Amino acid sequence: MSLIRQVQALVATLILFALVGSVLVTTWTARSYLQTQLALKNSDNAQSLALTLTQQGGDRGLIELAIASQFDIGHYQSIRLLSPEGGELFARRAAPRLADVPAWFEQLVPIASIPGRAEVTSGWAAIGHLEVVSQPVFAYADLWRGAVSTTVWMLVLGLVGGLIAHLAVLRLRRPLDAVVAQAEALSERRYVTTDEPATPELRALSRAMNTMVERVRSQFTEQTTALDHLRRVANEDALTGLSNRSHFMAQLQQQLDHEGHGGGRLLLLRVTGLAELNRQRGHLATDAMLKLLADRLRLPLVTLVPLFSGRLNGSDLAAVHGAAGWHDAVPAELMARLGERLQAYDGVSVVLAVQPLALGQVLHEVLAGADAALARAEAAGPFSIEFGAPAATPTQLSGEQAWRQAIRQAVVDGRARLGEFPVVGRDGQQLHLECPLRLQLVPGGPHEVAAHWLPHALRTGLMPEIDLCVLELALRAIAADGQARCVSVSPVSLLTTGFIARLLARLRAAGSPASRLCFDIDAVQIARHPEALVELGRQVRALGVRVGLEHAGEQVPDFALAAQAGIDYVKLAPSLVHELADQTARQQFVRGLVSTLRGLGLQVGAEGVARVQDLETVRDVGFDTWTGPAVRP
Repeated sequence: MSLIRQVQALVATLILFALVGSVLVTTWTARSYLQTQLALKNSDNAQSLALTLTQQGGDRGLIELAIASQFDIGHYQSIRLLSPEGGELFARRAAPRLADVPAWFEQLVPIASIPGRAEVTSGWAAIGHLEVVSQPVFAYADLWRGAVSTTVWMLVLGLVGGLIAHLAVLRLRRPLDAVVAQAEALSERRYVTTDEPATPELRALSRAMNTMVERVRSQFTEQTTALDHLRRVANEDALTGLSNRSHFMAQLQQQLDHEGHGGGRLLLLRVTGLAELNRQRGHLATDAMLKLLADRLRLPLVTLVPLFSGRLNGSDLAAVHGAAGWHDAVPAELMARLGERLQAYDGVSVVLAVQPLALGQVLHEVLAGADAALARAEAAGPFSIEFGAPAATPTQLSGEQAWRQAIRQAVVDGRARLGEFPVVGRDGQQLHLECPLRLQLVPGGPHEVAAHWLPHALRTGLMPEIDLCVLELALRAIAADGQARCVSVSPVSLLTTGFIARLLARLRAAGSPASRLCFDIDAVQIARHPEALVELGRQVRALGVRVGLEHAGEQVPDFALAAQAGIDYVKLAPSLVHELADQTARQQFVRGLVSTLRGLGLQVGAEGVARVQDLETVRDVGFDTWTGPAVRP
């Protein structure tokens, strides 16, 4: 029983005890009073009648007549005249009268009618003793009315007292519930503070909890700051703040490998005349110019924000834009902006190569195509733009309506299936299968990965239907073979009204297979709406479903979200483990991240481990699970 329930039970018991005790004490006191009054009445009546009998001069007839007259006009149980020796000279008796009260009440609270006695004389001669006993019926009636009245008033007062006690308990319960909720949030790795209540004992408890939360939050902030510094050292170019070459290449490889990425464009920028500028104006001017170019490269172009950007060497900068929202005017706008900025630097110009990207392309082929286009741009002259050969494209449809119809029809017709990629633990055993969705957009055609149709599904509002389709396929597969599976859920779906309710209904209907399911949420997308992640975890955790972040780690704030959302695991993006065995600085950064997350009670996984030589490094830095082309269960 909870503490509040115990307090409420205690208060109710005390009120009931006080009520019963008050009624019993009051009733017993009234009984004693009425019994005393009845005894006094009997004594007074006996004295008064004895005086009357004494005046009869010892005439037996008159004495009997006076006794009979008194008995008839009063409410007596008996009147007896006894001789001095104790014998009965004359007596009048009546059957006990029944009071208008319950029989059990008379038995529980008996009222004794104590006889009144007086001497009857004639002159100096004693005639006998007079004994008078009145009927207690009226005393019972008065006592019953008093007991009922007392009980009613005690009940009213008890109810009022109970209501006051209930309100007082509720007032105490609010701050207590706040402290309990704070403790539960802390156990779920959510750090919240509460207002200090007015009650001294609860105020001290709340203050101690708030102090502990602030201390943990401060420690986490310090760790986050240190990790962010390590991230910058490992992944960023010290001068421009862009990704360094190794990290940019890892991100580009992830863009080419990950099924959720829809291709895009690689923009490769080369600065010409850099050496001459360095000789004429010095390092400071050259560095300032490179910072300016880097800032321009990071800015949106035709409302399109680059996914990531980097500095490949002294004069080469690069940026990758996603397929969604790409516009052919992007390269021209970038070149126009850079031309304006470089007017102050005589002899310095740039050339630009644009290389289309597609899922599954080989990295060195992409770079070779971009380098060839860049060479043509240099030959064409300053501020030239050249395009690389386009990659092979999957199914192409004309217009968003056609895409919407094709995607929805594939879902409705059951032309959808799940891919299966093993996720293994430190013991080398398979833990579950990662299951991305593939759709057959054209009947009889290939089942295409999400990179080909996902941008169109997002734009046409089909993600809730697709995510429910993925859930249905995963639950069926689990029911068929019993293997745990992990599926991705779009943050767009979580923010759609009614989606979580439909998801919960399906999970409840599935029964035990639901407990072998886990949901991956994209860390980058959900960062704007962390409340959706918290709500999903709160709803599905009771069903045994695990929730975690995927593609995390590019920004340290991802881990603040992981710590506060009460999730179960975090999967670090492939760009962080790409060629990890060869990157000492990145190993230090990743080791710190893994250590911090495991210290928060989170399981940490590595995505996209592509090389066998990286597996031992992944294990060494502390990962709990890993998946990718190099992983075999």
